[in-house]
Amino acid sequence: MNGITVSDLGLVCGLVEMPDESVSAKELFNDSIFPIFKKYKDGVSTYGSGSPIQDDLLYSPVAYKLFGDYDLLCISLIEDFAFPNTILHPKYNNGMLKGYNMQVTSGIVTQDVTTLTEQAQDTFLHKKEDNPFPYVAFVTYKINNGCIGRGIETLDLIKKQLKKATPNSIRCICMHSFSDYEIAALYFGNSLSDICKLIVKTRALKLSSITNSVNDLVVKKSLLYEALGDKDKVLNSHLFGATFSHFGIRMDIDIDSLPSEIISADFLWNLKPGHCGNFKEIVDKSSSAQSIAADSLPIDVKILTGHSTMEAVIHADIKPIMHFEEEVGAKGKSHMRRQRVYLTFDYTSVNGLIDEGSHPKLMEKLSACLFKGEVIDELNKNLRACRISKQQRERVLRMFFAFNKGTADLFSFSYFIEIRGYLESIIDTVKANKGHAREKNLHLWLDKFIRVFEEAYRNRSQQDSIPHSLSEFNLEYNGSLQQLLTAYDVPYRIIAAELEKQAAARKKLIYLSGYEGVTSDYFSLKINVLHVTYPELYASTIWKECFNHSYKTLDLPGAKKKKWLALLLGDARFNSLIRGISGHEKFDPTLFSHGKLLVFARTNELLEYFVADAFVFITGYGSDFSTYSFWLWAYFLQLSYVYTSDREIDPEEFIYFYARWIFVNKLSKNERRPPFSTQTGELSNRFCQEVSLFVDIVWDELTKESLFAQLGAMAQRVLQKDMGIYEGMSHEEQEEALRVYTYKKNEREVEFQSSFNKGEVITYDENKDSKLSFVRDLTQVYLKSVMALNSDEEGKTLHVLERDEEGDIEKREAYHSILIDPSGGMFIWNRDKRRDYFRLRSVFYQSLWDLGCREKREYIVELLQEASPG
Repeated sequence: MNGITVSDLGLVCGLVEMPDESVSAKELFNDSIFPIFKKYKDGVSTYGSGSPIQDDLLYSPVAYKLFGDYDLLCISLIEDFAFPNTILHPKYNNGMLKGYNMQVTSGIVTQDVTTLTEQAQDTFLHKKEDNPFPYVAFVTYKINNGCIGRGIETLDLIKKQLKKATPNSIRCICMHSFSDYEIAALYFGNSLSDICKLIVKTRALKLSSITNSVNDLVVKKSLLYEALGDKDKVLNSHLFGATFSHFGIRMDIDIDSLPSEIISADFLWNLKPGHCGNFKEIVDKSSSAQSIAADSLPIDVKILTGHSTMEAVIHADIKPIMHFEEEVGAKGKSHMRRQRVYLTFDYTSVNGLIDEGSHPKLMEKLSACLFKGEVIDELNKNLRACRISKQQRERVLRMFFAFNKGTADLFSFSYFIEIRGYLESIIDTVKANKGHAREKNLHLWLDKFIRVFEEAYRNRSQQDSIPHSLSEFNLEYNGSLQQLLTAYDVPYRIIAAELEKQAAARKKLIYLSGYEGVTSDYFSLKINVLHVTYPELYASTIWKECFNHSYKTLDLPGAKKKKWLALLLGDARFNSLIRGISGHEKFDPTLFSHGKLLVFARTNELLEYFVADAFVFITGYGSDFSTYSFWLWAYFLQLSYVYTSDREIDPEEFIYFYARWIFVNKLSKNERRPPFSTQTGELSNRFCQEVSLFVDIVWDELTKESLFAQLGAMAQRVLQKDMGIYEGMSHEEQEEALRVYTYKKNEREVEFQSSFNKGEVITYDENKDSKLSFVRDLTQVYLKSVMALNSDEEGKTLHVLERDEEGDIEKREAYHSILIDPSGGMFIWNRDKRRDYFRLRSVFYQSLWDLGCREKREYIVELLQEASPG
């Protein structure tokens, strides 16, 4: 579709900071970090089938000793997103937790002239004794947010330009990072100065370096063009808003084998109080210091104000500098808390000085997206009128100040802008509730909103470009995930916009939190880390979560909540429906499932799920029952709470999902058996007849209430718009529109499937597809593609990963490719297919991210037009 193909492997780069100097960097890596990789790799090798993992490739980290704020950089090839994002973090080792922090950056690599494997073997996995690239620079590039608009196209052009700018003496590996810095690059070379010169050169790149007549839309569709309206000024703007560089040297290299190179190093030692004299004596008497002084000048140690810190600036060859660092670090260990070495380079001039006003001009335009003082003042007055406590008023107002601060930052506004509509909903609701809601109820309602905002804000600021610190802590997710939130946010809003109104969709928010399942309300969708690392769980639930709230009304805070099915039918008809079920001639209260399911029906939870499942089956799954069935049960079986303490499936939880499955099965008229094996199959046989009987009762009663007709009208309203069928069209015109729609849909699915198989990113074409059809078909084809990895026969039987009493995996040679882990997530048993699975996920991420960038640009332009009409 666009020639952008992703690799079937990925990279993980871990920046490590050691607050405890009693352990050397080498000891920390060998004793605490390397074992994490080895344990995971051994598990895959032990429990997998197919070709063995090559020992010199996957999960074989290589460590680089870093200069600057961090002590270590660990680089490794991976083929599972779950590993870097949930597993790779400090762990106990022999009863002791080594005191270190780790910032993880992982991402996706697109195919180049050479494969990622070849690039890795040429650089950090190079096995020769005379490693030609002893130095590394890990550089994160924050793309100028003014470039937003063309998504993956712009990103790919920038990565190609970075490769093009790299001389033959240096190697470059680029990846699309999941953090707020979109690009992470590894530069390998044999000269620190040469790598620095390259980085300075790339920092000065302009948009003109990536555009020509073929890809002119990267300029014309950018926010910068919207702000400046002048192509030449846009072309003269910088590509990057910020970069951050970490230089290092391979840890296992012989220092004396390094090529000679004169550098400047700034040593900083944070000393314990009262230890300055002892430490100064160690520095003066060290053999390395005397060697350096003999070749240049004596090392001049100074005391800095503030902390008990000493500093020395050394200008010498890299080899004696490294020996000096090791010797002083070892001998002075008892006197200091930390040793830091910063490299300094002479300024390298880059041609093409810029008189650039694009950043201020863009931010001047974007100020229209901030909440003005008068808006916040009015909100404060309304909160006072609602008798909201001073403490909570301050919390509410601080949300708006925090949003304005994040959005006013040139580097971060594209992430925080996603929260704007959510805050608008608070303004509207507080205003509407003046004099209506009880103070206690409004307090509780606001408290929930504030907590959601805090989670969402933390997601978008985790280890971002503002603090750039390891002090931030996230229990759910290693590193940061700003890019993935952008990717996941857009389908949520697009589907919601079709089911509701565009204005309502704008006020919704997606965020990540630790709860096992997925929960939502009218304003927000909460996912967990499994939806990020196993995106099929997200793809299989997003439609239903949007539908759950598409027909709800906004009641006053604290008012009695009406269930949406009662709103749809009316209270009288809903109560009549419940009476009809319990009084039906086939209803048997002595049956276990009938009694339990009636309780679910009375609370309206079960009936709402029946209707929602039916709607999602028709619209989201295109009435494809095989795919719907597989993923309904795949989702169910990975929920830990559906299992008893004896690791058996709870029958009560089972019949709840089983009734939902039978209802849609009845609607599809397929009469298929569920994709069960062993334990679930036994439960299916046990409850099949009585649960089917209960579903028949509900079916009869829903038919009497004409609910199927209303459900059909709902689905038709969504599909007709997608089909291009409008009121007033003749029957013949509708038939032709349906024929064209069906043909295009089938053609699009074949095209999408081909792209997934080839690992090619799928980009949205506004001239060919509606956003809704693109999202629907992308998610559906992705689910089919992952499902196809299962090597089972027709029906795609699901197998559960079995664990022993200690929670360890019990190996079963007869297992098939896909296993559902009862503790959460998916496990691809066949090692040959793990790479295929990794590539499928990469295509899905990148395709959604591309759409997200294009959609976000439209949203910001819309805000600017609303603020300055005409």
